[in-house]
Amino acid sequence: MTTLINSLENTLSVAKTTSRNTLSASFGVYAVATDNIKKAADKITATFNGLVEKGTEVEPKLKQQVSKLTEKRVTLDDLKVKSQSISTKITGVNSKQLDELDAKLDHLTALLAGKK
Repeated sequence: MTTLINSLENTLSVAKTTSRNTLSASFGVYAVATDNIKKAADKITATFNGLVEKGTEVEPKLKQQVSKLTEKRVTLDDLKVKSQSISTKITGVNSKQLDELDAKLDHLTALLAGKK
C-alpha cells in the first residue's frame, strides 16, 4: 500500500509541477506577445513618421511639377487657333478667307445644279 501511496504522491507532484510550468509558460507567451506587439507598434509608428517627414520634404517639388503640367494643358480651341496660324503661314490665306471661298463655291455649285 505504501508503494501505491508513494506512486500517487509522485503522480500528484508531477501533475502540480506540470500545471505550474504550463501556467508559467502561458504567462511567458503573454509577455512575449505583448513585447512583440509593442515593438511592432513602435516600428509602424516610426515608419509612418518617416513617411510623413519624407512626404513633407517632397511635397513642394510635386506641387511645382503638377502646376507645370496643368499650365501646359492645351484645349481644343488652342489647337484650332494654332492650326489656323500654321495654315495661314503655309498658304498665305487665312481661315476666314478660306471659309468665304468655300461659301462662294457652294453657291456657284448650287447655281450650276439649278441650270441643268
